[in-house]
Amino acid sequence: MPQRLLPNCKNCNVVIDDSNCVRTAGSRLNSCRACYNKYKRRVNTANYQKHVTEVKDYHKRYHIQRRYNIKPLEFDMRLANQLGGCAICKQPFEDENKIVIDHDHRTGIVRDLLCYRCNNALGQINDSEDLLIEMIEYLKRHGRKTA
Repeated sequence: MPQRLLPNCKNCNVVIDDSNCVRTAGSRLNSCRACYNKYKRRVNTANYQKHVTEVKDYHKRYHIQRRYNIKPLEFDMRLANQLGGCAICKQPFEDENKIVIDHDHRTGIVRDLLCYRCNNALGQINDSEDLLIEMIEYLKRHGRKTA
């Protein structure tokens, strides 16, 4: 009986026997189990990262729509109208995940998109115009020029 030739791995060119051979569908070329596992890990990692990004984006958009009644298109239009920056300090947003949707807590009406720092400042003074004017006067009294 003639001896059967064993195939070589298409990646590392090592001779592989039947117990260590992986045949992929649609391919006449064979891989050894180590090369195939390495390939699958690489593919699965890339797909997993893509999946995680898509899921996070979906949940963020869902949360915005549910909590603030802003559809994704409206959010994108607001962001474009603000030229991709905070409505108060005009600094560009570094990351879409760091955008804060400012709203009036009494009425629930959405005002604009702010950076965390500006939104936090408004929250610290409880959206009080009088307190903000007092703070400006304080800075003027102590020689600090306003912007």
